[in-house]
Amino acid sequence: LVTLWLYVTRRLTPRGFARRVRDFFVRLGPVWVQAGKIMAMRSDLVPADFAKELAELRDRANGFPFAHAREIIEEELKAPLERLFVEFREVPFAASPNYQLHRARLRREQVWVAVKVLRPYAEVMYRKDIALIRRVSRWLQQLRDQSRRHASTKEIRHQAHRDVDVVEECLVSRTEVVEA
Repeated sequence: LVTLWLYVTRRLTPRGFARRVRDFFVRLGPVWVQAGKIMAMRSDLVPADFAKELAELRDRANGFPFAHAREIIEEELKAPLERLFVEFREVPFAASPNYQLHRARLRREQVWVAVKVLRPYAEVMYRKDIALIRRVSRWLQQLRDQSRRHASTKEIRHQAHRDVDVVEECLVSRTEVVEA
């Protein structure tokens, strides 16, 4: 809200505002990063400078502690790592907001594989974020519908005023007679 206030009161440039929104999306998590990337492609929704800043969003993230990864893997595979792998690299070679990838060599087949480990609570957070996005989307749709109704009402009011405005009607009629 502070960022929005700074922007509205012109204490923050449009580019600075866009940068803060981008950083905010990153802090909120993977679903919001995706939403920001989609917004970046919608020039009908956001100004060009804003879209350019949102286009900087990436699916990169820092890995989470190996102890958590180990616990998740062992729970999923129902066995300790040492029984399944000859070697398991604790430091992930890639990470995203949703998961991280570890190199490991299978004990039986003796081949290197990539082990993808979903972040703790990623599925729960995904469901919550999607539910929130649906609510926000419905709210924005209602605002847009109200805006359209307001515009329609304004147009009807304007037309009705023109119909009862005798002076304007005389001016329009006079212009039509002169042009004919």
